[in-house]
Amino acid sequence: MLGVAVIGGAWWAVYQWRLQRSYETALEIELVKKCAVYRNNLFVVFIDVSLKNVSRCKLAARAKNYANGSAQPVYEDELETIKHSVGLQLRSIRSDIENNLSLNWFNSTELLIPENIPSEINLLTDYEIESGERIEQMWIEPGETTHVGCAIILPAGHYLAKVTFVGAREFDDFWRRLFYIHVPELEK
Repeated sequence: MLGVAVIGGAWWAVYQWRLQRSYETALEIELVKKCAVYRNNLFVVFIDVSLKNVSRCKLAARAKNYANGSAQPVYEDELETIKHSVGLQLRSIRSDIENNLSLNWFNSTELLIPENIPSEINLLTDYEIESGERIEQMWIEPGETTHVGCAIILPAGHYLAKVTFVGAREFDDFWRRLFYIHVPELEK
C-alpha cells in the first residue's frame, strides 16, 4: 500500500510540474525614462529597466566568457551580436521621414546609432565582480523584480530602445523588447 502511495505521489508531482510548467522561465521587461535639461538642446535621459521574474524558478544572467583577455559575445546569430547579458541598444529615428513607414530594428535605414553612444550599453555594470576577469553574478528569484539603468546625454528627438536579456540557458532564457523614447524639444 505504501508503494502505491509513493508511486501515486511521484506521478502527481510530475503531473503538476508539467501542468504548471515549473521548469520554464519567464521574464517581464519594462522601461521608464526621465529627462532633464542638461544644456542648450541636450538632455540627461535616465533609463530605468525593470526585470521581473514571473516564473517559478531562479533566472540567471549568462556569464561572460573570455578568450585571450577579451570578452566574447553572449549571443550571436546572422542578425546581431549581443555583447552583454543585459544590454540596452539605442537608435534615433531619422527626423526627415515624410511617409508612413514601418521601422524594423534589424534592417531599417531610418534607425541610426546616436553619435558618441556605444552600440550596446551594459546594464549589469553594478553586478560585475573583479576576480581576474569581469563576470556577471546576477540572478532574479521567482517573483522578484530588479532594476538596472543608465544615464545618457541625448539631443531632443525620437528614439527606439531595445533591451535584451540573455540567460544562463541561451536558447531557453532569451528575451528582448523594444521601447519608444521621446526626448522633447525645449519650450520656447
